[in-house]
Amino acid sequence: RGQGWYLEEREPEYDQLKWASSVDGPLGSGAMVEVSGLSPGAHTITLTAGREGRTGTTTVTIQIG
Repeated sequence: RGQGWYLEEREPEYDQLKWASSVDGPLGSGAMVEVSGLSPGAHTITLTAGREGRTGTTTVTIQIG
Protein backbone atom coordinates (compact mmCIF):
# COMPACT_ATOMS: atom_id res chain seq x y z
CA ARG A 1 0.00 0.00 0.00
CA GLY A 2 1.13 3.49 -0.73
CA GLN A 3 0.13 6.96 -1.77
CA GLY A 4 1.66 10.21 -2.85
CA TRP A 5 1.02 13.71 -1.56
CA TYR A 6 1.28 17.02 -3.40
CA LEU A 7 2.41 19.52 -0.78
CA GLU A 8 1.70 22.60 -2.89
CA GLU A 9 -1.88 21.58 -3.66
CA ARG A 10 -2.48 19.79 -0.36
CA GLU A 11 -4.00 16.82 -2.11
CA PRO A 12 -3.25 13.11 -2.20
CA GLU A 13 -2.13 11.28 -5.32
CA TYR A 14 -4.00 8.01 -5.69
CA ASP A 15 -3.93 7.46 -9.44
CA GLN A 16 -0.34 7.92 -10.62
CA LEU A 17 1.34 5.23 -8.50
CA LYS A 18 3.72 2.68 -10.00
CA TRP A 19 5.45 -0.20 -8.21
CA ALA A 20 8.65 -1.93 -9.34
CA SER A 21 11.13 -4.53 -8.12
CA SER A 22 14.85 -4.18 -8.68
CA VAL A 23 14.90 -7.87 -9.65
CA ASP A 24 11.58 -8.57 -11.39
CA GLY A 25 10.76 -5.16 -12.87
CA PRO A 26 7.28 -3.56 -12.94
CA LEU A 27 4.85 -4.97 -10.38
CA GLY A 28 1.72 -2.94 -11.08
CA SER A 29 0.05 0.37 -10.43
CA GLY A 30 -2.39 1.87 -7.99
CA ALA A 31 -2.51 2.40 -4.25
CA MET A 32 -2.10 -1.32 -3.56
CA VAL A 33 -0.64 -4.23 -5.48
CA GLU A 34 -0.62 -7.89 -4.56
CA VAL A 35 2.30 -9.82 -5.98
CA SER A 36 3.16 -13.50 -5.90
CA GLY A 37 6.00 -15.40 -7.46
CA LEU A 38 8.81 -12.94 -6.85
CA SER A 39 12.25 -14.34 -7.61
CA PRO A 40 14.33 -15.45 -4.61
CA GLY A 41 16.83 -12.93 -3.24
CA ALA A 42 16.96 -9.31 -2.10
CA HIS A 43 14.53 -6.94 -3.83
CA THR A 44 14.38 -3.18 -3.58
CA ILE A 45 10.72 -2.31 -4.05
CA THR A 46 10.18 1.21 -5.39
CA LEU A 47 6.97 3.21 -5.34
CA THR A 48 6.94 6.14 -7.76
CA ALA A 49 4.15 8.65 -7.27
CA GLY A 50 3.14 11.65 -9.32
CA ARG A 51 2.54 13.04 -12.73
CA GLU A 52 5.18 13.52 -15.39
CA GLY A 53 7.71 16.10 -14.29
CA ARG A 54 6.53 15.94 -10.66
CA THR A 55 7.41 12.56 -9.23
CA GLY A 56 8.74 11.25 -5.98
CA THR A 57 9.93 7.82 -4.97
CA THR A 58 10.37 5.74 -1.88
CA THR A 59 11.92 2.30 -1.47
CA VAL A 60 11.96 -0.66 0.85
CA THR A 61 14.21 -3.73 0.68
CA ILE A 62 12.77 -7.19 1.21
CA GLN A 63 14.26 -10.67 1.16
CA ILE A 64 12.45 -13.50 -0.65
CA GLY A 65 13.49 -16.98 0.47
